[in-house]
Amino acid sequence: MYLGENLSKVKTILDELVVGEDENKILLYLSLIKGQSIIVRGDTSTGKNRLCDSVLSLFPAESIFEITSGTAKILRWLDTDYIDILYLREVRMSAFEFSESQTETPLFFDIKQAMSDKTLKIAFVQNLKGVNQTAYKILRIHSILQTTSEYNLNEDIENRAWILTTDSSTAQTKRVLQYKARRRQNINFKTISDEELFREVKKLTSEKLNDKRRISIPFADMIVERLCQRKSRLQPRMRRDIDKFFDLIESIAHVNSNRSVATEEDLQIAVELSSKVFKYMISYLDSRLLSVFDAFQKIENENLVVTASDLARELCISQTDARRKLRALIASGLVEESGRGARGVILYNSLSSIQNLIEDLFI
Repeated sequence: MYLGENLSKVKTILDELVVGEDENKILLYLSLIKGQSIIVRGDTSTGKNRLCDSVLSLFPAESIFEITSGTAKILRWLDTDYIDILYLREVRMSAFEFSESQTETPLFFDIKQAMSDKTLKIAFVQNLKGVNQTAYKILRIHSILQTTSEYNLNEDIENRAWILTTDSSTAQTKRVLQYKARRRQNINFKTISDEELFREVKKLTSEKLNDKRRISIPFADMIVERLCQRKSRLQPRMRRDIDKFFDLIESIAHVNSNRSVATEEDLQIAVELSSKVFKYMISYLDSRLLSVFDAFQKIENENLVVTASDLARELCISQTDARRKLRALIASGLVEESGRGARGVILYNSLSSIQNLIEDLFI
């Protein structure tokens, strides 16, 4: 995939810092540049924090404010009025819940407002000449980045963010193990082979992060028109998802050039980077089902229909486990029973509405 001149340089450095995660690391970089909210989730030991730390290493250290724990009002106590990147590193979802007394405004509301408006209006009481008066402080937040191992995220938070799921596949594990072996074999191993390029990318990142100008997307109406031609009902969350996609196009154009207008090449890069991620964001499919659905689609492309036996063979699991995974895909709205085959075997197909959504959005 050609990413453009500047993004290709960014990818060259990130390829040395992060094994695999090809789309995730570029999407994370672009989202932070543009000021979007991102949730990186995945099971333990799948590299969530390594991915985030590596991408953040390209950004100025002073632009990152990291929180690993705190109370429900932690953002209201910060001694600053602007944060470029608020990094919620493995902050547990319990921090987003009401306290038992319901007396405190939970972190959930502050994060939700910051994701939507990029600002928090914080009220506090100050004493002026012996009289208590209410005053206000404005905290502006450019981007919010959160890592979590939890999958049951609050829908209000999830709808406002890019959801990037780390690669837990066997192939990715093999790549990571091989990388670790190379590091151990060579005592002179250098993570960054081109220090000059690394400095160039860091300088570029700083410049683009500080340049908050907007980019015009002349074909935005055509994208929306294509989306609205879908026969099935548009979900309300697409109102937010289309903004994420537009912001991605803007960020690509912004990083690759000094133009004020996006091009079709920027659109093509955005499509190739985000189509798979959007598919799973829209369907709420977590990483434990990603490989299952990919396997399902592979079988469907070859055989037109899928059976539990087909899926069991593809994934090397029992038919009982395959049927359980098929029920999970049905519950996620991606798959349906389409009929019966020989000897009453249940046949399955992916739902056309999901496929149409992706095709209509990314043509």
